[in-house]
Amino acid sequence: MIRILIQLYFFLLFISLILLIGCADEANNPNTQNLTISEKVDQLLSQMTIDEKIGQMTQVERNVLTNLGDVKNYFIGSILSG
Repeated sequence: MIRILIQLYFFLLFISLILLIGCADEANNPNTQNLTISEKVDQLLSQMTIDEKIGQMTQVERNVLTNLGDVKNYFIGSILSG
């Protein structure tokens, strides 16, 4: 039991470090450091293709999907599970 708790502790510590490193990289990015939220959104949208933008606005019913790879192929933004 104690061994499992120790493993869980180190696993959570590892995940926390990964998240902190990722956040630190974004906060120190000189390309986005002085931009407003609107400017950051515009920058992100300018990097997306029209297909990616349409896909992100698409919500698909789970039962309609015949292949889970379609989520990646068509850039589907969300899936209804009802």
